[in-house]
Amino acid sequence: MSARTHGLVTLLMLLMSGGPAQRNDTTPFRWPAVRPVEKHYSFSVASRAKVNLLIEDTQGDALYLLGCLPELPEGDKSAAGLSCYLVPIAAPDLGLESPTLLNDDPMEARIPHGRGEFWVDNLRGDCAAYPEYGSERTFRLRGMKIVLRVTNVVFGPTRTFQTPARTLSTMLSFGLQISVSPDPSTLSAISQPVPIGPPRWKEPLDPWNAHPDCRVVVPAHVPGILNDGLLDKAVLSGPYPRIARQEKTLILDAEQEQGYKFAPVGSPMPPPARMVTWSLVDDEGRRAYDFACSGDEAAGGFDRLGIVCGLFVPGSDFNLLTENVDPYSRTSPAQILPQQLSGECGDYPQWGLERTFRLRSMRLTLHFSNPVFTEGDFESPALASVQLKLSVVPDPSESSSVAAPPSVIDWGFLGGPPSCRRIIVPPS
Repeated sequence: MSARTHGLVTLLMLLMSGGPAQRNDTTPFRWPAVRPVEKHYSFSVASRAKVNLLIEDTQGDALYLLGCLPELPEGDKSAAGLSCYLVPIAAPDLGLESPTLLNDDPMEARIPHGRGEFWVDNLRGDCAAYPEYGSERTFRLRGMKIVLRVTNVVFGPTRTFQTPARTLSTMLSFGLQISVSPDPSTLSAISQPVPIGPPRWKEPLDPWNAHPDCRVVVPAHVPGILNDGLLDKAVLSGPYPRIARQEKTLILDAEQEQGYKFAPVGSPMPPPARMVTWSLVDDEGRRAYDFACSGDEAAGGFDRLGIVCGLFVPGSDFNLLTENVDPYSRTSPAQILPQQLSGECGDYPQWGLERTFRLRSMRLTLHFSNPVFTEGDFESPALASVQLKLSVVPDPSESSSVAAPPSVIDWGFLGGPPSCRRIIVPPS
């Protein structure tokens, strides 16, 4: 292995070494500091655009590869867009098939699901100035800030693509400015979400030939930020019910729960998505909250996205448990992935077989046992069934309106094989 590639590889070896995790065996984690870099590119032929930029640490060791390639290049030298992606230096460069760190969804690493993809429609008119989805985009992750800015676009002819016909704007040439700078306050392993949503589509909407309408900027909620005005204040406000001490055991069985919709983290969980439900009562026996779980079931197992559990004010679909995202992995302990319950990973605190949520004058503990695994369609293993015991304990000291964030980092935040042998914590 080259000396230039050792940085993150050494870190992964450290986290994966040693015996099973012990509660007093913790590894503080800090992202390596990056060296600032600025690059300016001019592509006179859009279809031949290519970027391979190494991002290094302050010692000159390569940490990441930032790549960019044209989307749908044509023989007329035009392209329908530019896609940029970021991979750790030890990962293979698969071009436009590369899993990218520029996405803000920890469960979706494909390039078309993130802001690293610049379609020409987003580089002209009102759309060019649309924040974070136009010609300039900022990505904050892993102790750094990356700014990508497409400049000097010379637009080409409109192209018809696919059947049914889809109209694509093209460009003949363009420039690209890339800036990388240190940002030690940025903890996320993938791009931090931005409080702005993508542009709406022009109406009437043609699903095969849709184009963005960028005249109005769409706000978006970032999990963990409760003061953005996008959440139901009536649900968040107190006073909270005086909850009673109570317990309940549920069986989550993928075969029996087929037919329910799946509600991923960050989405509402309406009744059709709640495969199991249990009502929590106050100290006078009245219904105070609903606890429910939703499963990503496929072929008889809870597969890639696992199970998402939640706590709800009656009549509301807003999940009080999923605002507690880990700032490193951008995941929530309310999402239970099959590999987190398997083997020694089940002993990992806050992300294994036992998870405690502290909020609204109570402690809600989920204890999973007897997991049964099966072959999954997308991930292996998938979870065929598991027993869930819930316990609720009153605790007036817990005043948060939503679940408090975890104090331990999700062991899966670096990707790759299971690295749950060390308990990873933020630096003190």
